Amino acid sequence: MEIIYSELILRRRSKRTYDGRPLSQEDKIQMIDFIEQMDNKPFGLKTHFDIIEKGNMGEKKIKLGTYGFIKGTNSFITARSNQADFSLETLGYQMEKVILHATALNLGTCWLGGTFNRGTFANAIELENDEILPIASPIGYALDKLRFGEKIVRLSAGSDNRKPWNEIFFSEDF
Repeated sequence: MEIIYSELILRRRSKRTYDGRPLSQEDKIQMIDFIEQMDNKPFGLKTHFDIIEKGNMGEKKIKLGTYGFIKGTNSFITARSNQADFSLETLGYQMEKVILHATALNLGTCWLGGTFNRGTFANAIELENDEILPIASPIGYALDKLRFGEKIVRLSAGSDNRKPWNEIFFSEDF
């Protein structure tokens, strides 16, 4: 599948409400294959991604917390790396590529920075002491209808007021 990022960027919207279905095996495999084949690592740093599925944590009795912002999902993607100069920039760049690939597969996502319980997610992925976990995202089959709380979040964040393309993107020249 050829990915045209400019089209996906325009199409993508944060999704906070899902229909409860687990990821299909096909969608999960496509996400894993994409992640494993990503070779563009800014600043030479490696980002590690985990796909967490609530029903597949074995003996772990972990409740993944999102403080009520996310409803109906069974799956999350996390991005982690060792703490280093430019690790946050690398994580952000790589995670956006993953998010846009999910969009290409018609999967919903929503960047979570301050609205997820890092401790429970860290336990689920067995985060190492020298690693950071600044980003997670639900991933799944989003509902089109927005919950009342989701409408409030979108309104307060200005989610529907995007800057003009030429103010946020460049090619070859700042």
